[in-house]
Amino acid sequence: AEDGIRDYKVTGVQTCALPISLGLAVLIIVLAAASAVNQLRVSANQSQIAETSLASLARVAHELNACEWQAMARKKLDASLSQRVADLRRELTSLFAQLNSSSAKRSEALSEFGESFAAYRDAVDREFELLALGELKEAEEFDEAKVDPAFDKMKDRLADAAKDRKSTRLNSSHLVI
Repeated sequence: AEDGIRDYKVTGVQTCALPISLGLAVLIIVLAAASAVNQLRVSANQSQIAETSLASLARVAHELNACEWQAMARKKLDASLSQRVADLRRELTSLFAQLNSSSAKRSEALSEFGESFAAYRDAVDREFELLALGELKEAEEFDEAKVDPAFDKMKDRLADAAKDRKSTRLNSSHLVI
């Protein structure tokens, strides 16, 4: 051998294993890097879907709140507004379900949003019942005491879910090979 060290059992021509080992190491590094890039791409796509869903939830929640305000201003819930409220509720429920199914783990903030949405929905239902019964003063008092705070809480929980999602996205973007 060139270095002057020879194993007494080895005979014949010796070849260096370094090119094979180096090539294998480069291949492993390239595959690991490709896998990491793919994981980041998938994570980015999931984050984009989640953030779009959260933005859509916020839009629909505000539209639902606007319908509630319209009903209070008109002092009744007419058929067209009632249909719009029903459509918005279905859309909100669908978006929430989609967001839950696309998340690998359901965040506490998202769970709290679901609970606050249910509380807001129930408060609006009661307010609409009061309007239907012609109890306008009670409906206005209930709106200030229950409906508006329920909407504010729902809006805050949605903002918390968006912050939680952003934090999760930033934490998962660290590359580990």
